[in-house]
Amino acid sequence: MTTSPHPSHAASTRPRRTLAIVTFAICIIATFLGAGPAAVAETSGWERDAGGWTPGGSYFGNFIAADGDRAVCALDGAKFGPGHPDADGETASTYSDPYPVSSLRPQRYDGRLAPQVSGEVIHELGYVMAVFADTSDLREAVAADLATIRLAGAELDWQGFEADRIAAGASARADAMIAEARENAGPYRADDLSLDTDTGEVNGIGVRDADGDWLPGYAWQASLSGPATWEDGSTTLEGTTQARPGSRDLAVTGNGEVTVRLTVTGLPDALHRMDPLDGDASSQRLFPAGRRQSVESSVSATAIVGFHPGISTVVAQERVDLGDELVDEVTVTGEGWATVGEIGGQAEGQGEEQGAGEGVPVSFEGTLYGPYDRPQPEQLSVPADQPVAGTTSLTVTGPGTYPSEAFVASEPGFYTWVWAMRRESQSSEVRQYLSEDVTTPFFERPETATVPHPAMASSQVDPADQLILPGDSVRDTVVITGFPDDHPEFDGLDGSWSGDEPMVTHRLYGPFEQRPNEETHPVDLPNAQVAGQVRTPAVNGEVSVLFEGEAAPSSVGHYVIVTSFDGDARVDPWQTSPYDEAEMLQVAQVPTVTTQAQEVAAPGEPFGDVAQVSDPDGVIGADDGWEWSVEFAAYAAGDLAPLDLDSDGHVVAERPEVAAVCEAEPVAGSTVRIEGGGQVESEPVTVSTPGNVFWVERLVRERGDRREVVGEGVCGLPNESTAVSAPAEPVEPEAPVEDRTSAEPAPEQPTPPAPELAETGSMLGPQESWRLTAVAALLVLLGLMSLSWQERLHHGTRRAGPAQHARHRG
Repeated sequence: MTTSPHPSHAASTRPRRTLAIVTFAICIIATFLGAGPAAVAETSGWERDAGGWTPGGSYFGNFIAADGDRAVCALDGAKFGPGHPDADGETASTYSDPYPVSSLRPQRYDGRLAPQVSGEVIHELGYVMAVFADTSDLREAVAADLATIRLAGAELDWQGFEADRIAAGASARADAMIAEARENAGPYRADDLSLDTDTGEVNGIGVRDADGDWLPGYAWQASLSGPATWEDGSTTLEGTTQARPGSRDLAVTGNGEVTVRLTVTGLPDALHRMDPLDGDASSQRLFPAGRRQSVESSVSATAIVGFHPGISTVVAQERVDLGDELVDEVTVTGEGWATVGEIGGQAEGQGEEQGAGEGVPVSFEGTLYGPYDRPQPEQLSVPADQPVAGTTSLTVTGPGTYPSEAFVASEPGFYTWVWAMRRESQSSEVRQYLSEDVTTPFFERPETATVPHPAMASSQVDPADQLILPGDSVRDTVVITGFPDDHPEFDGLDGSWSGDEPMVTHRLYGPFEQRPNEETHPVDLPNAQVAGQVRTPAVNGEVSVLFEGEAAPSSVGHYVIVTSFDGDARVDPWQTSPYDEAEMLQVAQVPTVTTQAQEVAAPGEPFGDVAQVSDPDGVIGADDGWEWSVEFAAYAAGDLAPLDLDSDGHVVAERPEVAAVCEAEPVAGSTVRIEGGGQVESEPVTVSTPGNVFWVERLVRERGDRREVVGEGVCGLPNESTAVSAPAEPVEPEAPVEDRTSAEPAPEQPTPPAPELAETGSMLGPQESWRLTAVAALLVLLGLMSLSWQERLHHGTRRAGPAQHARHRG
């Protein structure tokens, strides 16, 4: 092979384009030639294979092509077979594709024509060519060639002898081949299939020959289409034919046409011939060897399966308010639902999975039973004489979920659905698809809805308890209605319904800084503080609820009582409003009292105590039955001093002797009724003996036999003490101070003795004594200052004289 230098890109562009155009044109032409009608295909060149020559120049055996196909000379009178040594180019080397031969006029070796053959002989010849001629064995090839001559009636006397000379026993073997061909040759058929969809059996699997005998040893395949499978769940089975008809079982999975298709492969083919393509008219034609065929058959039958629809239902709502609708959700199931098309017109109810006309329409009847005061035990069938709230029907064409007709819940109680599919109630067209009746249980839990009793309560806090003090009890009168008459006697049903909730809860919420109001001061009830809780039986009627002891409110503020019921199977949960004015109360600030006793009094002189009552929330005098009063009590303390107070007015230290004073009988006392806060004066008290008197005031309320001391003073407080003492002696005025610089000092005068004071103390009170002492001290101080000033002037004058004189002299 020679090569040339690579051309430049510019120089090569035009040749390359020309080459591409030519190549494209060739591809287009080749495409059109290949797409044309199939011409007689050529086979590759042939040559002799297994066989041999007779002394007279006859060839017995087969030929083989380069691709391995074998053939035998046809009995059509042509002179030269493939590879004939004396053909001089007249023998063909390529042949047409095989094509079937239905008849043949064989030509003997001597040139005479034998009688025309057709029918069974053609199939027998095909059997020999298919079963025996495709061989590399010498005797088999010679015998097969001789068998075709004999079967066609073209044998000459010497041919059997000569065949044996080539391969001993070839003649006898040819006879055996012919016998087998006549026994087993076609035409073949596999059309004995039968299908029974009721029993699920397929019979007649196999193949028969021309005589109707079942042929063993051939591979078969059976496939299913339609609503059916073989026993192993597949739709295709394989096997080998037997000398008898075979059978297999199938399972029908639905309704419709089931088809079985059987194919038997590897059967001997009928006789075919190949024509020479490159030889002259004397070129020998060939019978192809080893050809096999398949036969097919099918059988169909309509399957009608009696399916068993399933039904499961659940109420749309387990709890339905009085006056609302009762609806059932019906779920229909059914494997193998008939899908043979719409029967009897368009179905009424279309579910989630099926459309109109997609299956057999089946009607279900629904009955709503109720109302019942209590749920009933579940039963398979409906007892006689049950109350019926409504009946309806539902027609479906396949699996899906369907809503039922709605009925109004006009009365409280329990309602239960029962659904039934009765085969005899269906049309005759539909009935054949159904196997048996279907009914749901009576009072099945998912099929039962309760319309709870709408119980409620009204209540009123006792007016006397609407304004109280911390720790006071609160009484609430509650009227409950709406419970079933036998509530809470229902104990429930095992596994389905719980029993009645036995108690109603009353909660005292608070304290709140402001009175609850839905708009201005809303209450976050779930998070609100619970001051007290009381539970009472969940029954109709009036009940008195008392919040006392630990359940009583103890802090100042506003409160509200809320009554609630948690609910059960028969009664809805409910609670009263936290904004019900009738359920509100206030715990008032405890009234206080402060007093100021008269500070001093002379023996026998009337004196008293003054109390200042503070009542910021107006609890005193409220219309609650309580009577309020201030009690004053005066106790003789003698010379026992009051308690000491610090700068904040608190007692520095308690003294038992002081407390003991107020544990004795008072020297006097009085009670003053009050209707509110303000100033209250005790009745006057007179004490003849000097000494301190300690006052104790008590703020008291009374109702019936109850008496409570709301506030009480402390014994011995300074502001709660009165000093009873004799009046002080008058004080003599002081003599004027003489000027000692100009007058002689006055002679000393004897001081008159002071009058004795009573042991009970001065008649002056503590404040008056302090004032007099201060005035006297001020006068003495002023006198001393005056004397000092005069003396300083006097000495100054005397010192000034000599100085002036000295200055004058100097």
